[in-house]
Amino acid sequence: MLRRIFVAVGISFVFGFSGCGKDKDDPPVIPTPDTQLGEFVASVDGVAWPVYSWKATYLQKINQLSLQVSGASGQSSAVLLINVDTINMLKVYKFEPNGENVARLDTAGEFYTDFNVADAGGTFELTKVDTVNHLFSGKFRLVTYAKD
Repeated sequence: MLRRIFVAVGISFVFGFSGCGKDKDDPPVIPTPDTQLGEFVASVDGVAWPVYSWKATYLQKINQLSLQVSGASGQSSAVLLINVDTINMLKVYKFEPNGENVARLDTAGEFYTDFNVADAGGTFELTKVDTVNHLFSGKFRLVTYAKD
């Protein structure tokens, strides 16, 4: 009796692990080269913001575009997360209080677009996506607020 229970548990354990695996519907993961072929230009409060480095990543499985930027001083940064529309990618995405898309700006304090303040938010306009060369183009405008 004990042996039958052990065999049944052992077989279900094997099936349980053999059932785990990559979903056949998942798109293949294609490594993206870490290149900066494009150009990134920004201004904060109308003053040019010198950029040290930046990286954009498109997470295909969750359809999210992530843009991370570091200022020239190394002490400022910006992060934008945009949930991309899979049917109509090229459009204007809104940063709004409690919305799907969010941006954070860290320049001697953290500032966010997703606070429930009347004029918080902004927009990100995705104007071009080049999946072959792994480039995208767009413009963003933010109105951010500190946590306090």
